[in-house]
Amino acid sequence: MHEQEPSLPVYEVEELSLEQAILELASEEEKYATQYQAATSLFLQLCA
Repeated sequence: MHEQEPSLPVYEVEELSLEQAILELASEEEKYATQYQAATSLFLQLCA
C-alpha cells in the first residue's frame, strides 16, 4: 500500500500535462478552422 503513495503526485503531473496537451490541440484545431473559413469565404468570393 505504501508503494502507491509516491505515484499519486505523478498522476497529478500527468493530468496537468495532458490538460496542456488538450489545450494545445484545441488551439491547433482553431487555427485550421480559421484557415478553412478564410479559404471558404475566398472561394465563395471567386465563384460569385
